[in-house]
Amino acid sequence: MDGESLTKIEKLIMENRCVVFMKGSKEQPNDQCTGEMLHLLDKFCVKYSVYDVTMGENFANSLALYSGTYRLPLIYINGKMFDGDLTGIGRMSHSKFCSTFEPYDGGLNKRIYDLINAFPVILFMKGTKTQPRCGFSKEMLDVLNQSNVDYATYNILDDNDVREGLKIYSNWHTYPQLYVNGSLIGGLDVVKQMMESNQLEKNEVVPQMTSVLDVKSALQEFLEGNSMNYCSILSILNEAQPEEKELSRVLMGLKLCVSMLVDRSCQKLVSIIFNLDWMKLSKKLIRTHVDILIQLTLADVSCVDNVLMCFVKKLKPGTISPTCTVEDDDNENAIKRSIIYTAAHRALKQLFEIYPVCKSHIYYFCKCISIPRTSYCNFA
Repeated sequence: MDGESLTKIEKLIMENRCVVFMKGSKEQPNDQCTGEMLHLLDKFCVKYSVYDVTMGENFANSLALYSGTYRLPLIYINGKMFDGDLTGIGRMSHSKFCSTFEPYDGGLNKRIYDLINAFPVILFMKGTKTQPRCGFSKEMLDVLNQSNVDYATYNILDDNDVREGLKIYSNWHTYPQLYVNGSLIGGLDVVKQMMESNQLEKNEVVPQMTSVLDVKSALQEFLEGNSMNYCSILSILNEAQPEEKELSRVLMGLKLCVSMLVDRSCQKLVSIIFNLDWMKLSKKLIRTHVDILIQLTLADVSCVDNVLMCFVKKLKPGTISPTCTVEDDDNENAIKRSIIYTAAHRALKQLFEIYPVCKSHIYYFCKCISIPRTSYCNFA
């Protein structure tokens, strides 16, 4: 190891709270992975320095020997090496990142987090409810006052740190900004559109103002042990019963999350689906739930038994008719049970192909939901 390079490495690590060793510059990173890493650090409001390892002779080799890896980009935060290939930071929530590495401006980020979660609905604006200081803020107040939504306000003109920090925190650079349950809804135009479509009603504002990314973030927090987000997801999917378009977006968020679970247990996500009241969902969404359950068994074989039991709970033996159609029965619940039956039958075939060793479990499951023996014997 080159002595001069070693001294340089140690100095960079000791003198910078966060330093990124990479190829290229901050303005022109050498590859997409490095660019994404820098974007994530910006997202978390981290003040960091970069060092181009190609600038010094033998520097890259010395860094590899010092760190024990040839992988780039390589990040050191508070003197500790952090994995630089996005598998770590990319999956961390903002709060977890802050608590683990104490990045620069962590105090401000914590303040912002506490502020946006202080009230179910909070508006960051210029001025106050009684004295708005700009036309857009005044118009936003008019829109909210026409609805039945209870909301709080925060005057950014009295707090320049929050005014500038919130722009970076939420990647939204104009005011006013409306937040619901800690999630950014948007500015005046977005809220006006929701008002025009009657989405901004009391007790409906939270479930209606939910995007795919919100649900993905909430689910990730739940997987990290935050039970409040679990309750939030259940409320959105089960109790609130928003419009099908909104429900579809939420469900898409859940499907996107399946890819995050390949290297961890999927049992918690199975439990979310297990506890949903499928009879309150649309026929299309019932089928989508079945698809998600199959994807979860692909990600984690230990989920198979719980997935099967999920179907058992959803289907009541003796009440399901596989031949029930809209023409045969006008009862919406009977139709939905028939759809679940058909979807479950399809799921069984897929599970048998994936996990033939589980056929005894599948046979038992077929018996539980009254699928004829002649039908499930054909699975083999």
